[in-house]
Amino acid sequence: MYSDYEWGRTGSPPVNIASTDRAHRIDAMDEIKRALEVAEQIPFRFLVQHIGNPDEEFDERKFEAAMTCVEHLRAFR
Repeated sequence: MYSDYEWGRTGSPPVNIASTDRAHRIDAMDEIKRALEVAEQIPFRFLVQHIGNPDEEFDERKFEAAMTCVEHLRAFR
């Protein structure tokens, strides 16, 4: 299933809607939209979106970026 021994964690960078780089946020939202489209075909009760990366400190700019992304994702569905 994965091409590495770390369950895919050594590959590409994580999806992060709290990134301060606009291009990274757009890429992250695109990936999440694809996941939402797949999730429509699979019965589930909850879908969790983690915001930010582990060990990151709170940053108001990152928080605002993440909330903007969440609003766009809510409008998507």
